[in-house]
Amino acid sequence: MDITNGKRIQAAEDNSQHHDVLLELGACHLSIGNYKEAQHYYEKSASLGADEPELYLGLGSIALNKGLLEEAEVAFSVA
Repeated sequence: MDITNGKRIQAAEDNSQHHDVLLELGACHLSIGNYKEAQHYYEKSASLGADEPELYLGLGSIALNKGLLEEAEVAFSVA
């Protein structure tokens, strides 16, 4: 029995759940206008390999609220 394969699967599942929590934290901070914290959580989620539309929609919303229109456009187009 290959136990290392089981550990890899568990690690992948843990990362998946972890990035979901980070996305939710980012969305919560975004909803109250705490853009710095929201960006932190979205970027942390991205560093774990998250590639979901919510991530880019959140980053685009942050950029839009900061007046960074080109960054917002790129993030929204990726979403």
